[in-house]
Amino acid sequence: MVFIKDKVSLRELIASNQLACSVLVLTTHIFGDMNGFITVIRSPYLSWVSGPVAVQSRHILADWEFLFLFCFLFTLARSVIAVQILQPALRYAGFDAQDSSHLAALGWKILSRGVLMLYAMGLWYESPDRLNPQWLFDNWPLHPISESMKYLFLLRLAFYIHQCLIMVVEPIRSDFTSKFLHHILTCAVVIACCNSRAYSLLYIILLTADLADILLAFVQILKCLNYEKSLRLSLLGFIFIWIFTRHIMFLYFHWVLHHALPLEGGCQVVITGGMMLNPDDPKWEQITPQTQQNRSTICLSQGVKLSLSGISIVLQLLFLMWTVEFVQIAVYMHRRCVSKCEENDTERKRQ
Repeated sequence: MVFIKDKVSLRELIASNQLACSVLVLTTHIFGDMNGFITVIRSPYLSWVSGPVAVQSRHILADWEFLFLFCFLFTLARSVIAVQILQPALRYAGFDAQDSSHLAALGWKILSRGVLMLYAMGLWYESPDRLNPQWLFDNWPLHPISESMKYLFLLRLAFYIHQCLIMVVEPIRSDFTSKFLHHILTCAVVIACCNSRAYSLLYIILLTADLADILLAFVQILKCLNYEKSLRLSLLGFIFIWIFTRHIMFLYFHWVLHHALPLEGGCQVVITGGMMLNPDDPKWEQITPQTQQNRSTICLSQGVKLSLSGISIVLQLLFLMWTVEFVQIAVYMHRRCVSKCEENDTERKRQ
């Protein structure tokens, strides 16, 4: 591990010493203020009120110390697992430096997303009606949230911030703009859904995103290993899952938002855009007693529906670009396999 290099930039220094930088930050935090460190770990319990209580200011960004801490914990885990464990193991297995680095990064992606997805799946029992469109907005904005669900959202936000940090400090890749924009928009979705208490909707978005990302990493691993026949089938399966989770599910969300609301039983209050944008607006307090007396879904104004659709539409445009790219890759791999099969048949006939 080298800390001194001629004409090295700060970005290159951090990129080449991610493990040391993460350990330094975390160690400084622990020994500098042990009580503060423990408080940060428990911050979701302290600052984010749980349950169907009166509507107050939302607190996901108030836990910025928690997000900061786990951003570096994810960076530390990535350095240990990908760089210190997976890369040496792959080099020992016979892969060169470039392939081992790429495969280690994909292995970390599958492992990290897989753990987060398993954690999210473990919360499924708390709300068994997740495929019911009415459930997405039921009792909004007083929809209760468990402490374990709070941790899920905070960890996911910290994970995407960690990914943005890694992309900035490491060498810029050709797909930097699209991926960085995706991470920023995903952070915006997490913050917007938490601040508007659309917890059920956010849960579905994150869960489907994990499934698609894990399958994409698996396809990329097959490509690195040159398993062309398996790659072709896996790529077709991935495209099917990708279209379902990234396009059909989002169309389903828009249908629910614009056509399935209001629900049977009527609405207590109509939420306007101004109240959505200002969480400290006193009008929120006027909504609380009415929803506590008759816990039915609150109607959303057209402006609020359009604002909720806005970020989703931007994400859809980004996903559409990636979908076209994946389809082009699938067509290329199919033609490549067909041409190889024809060449093999020609050689056999000659023999």
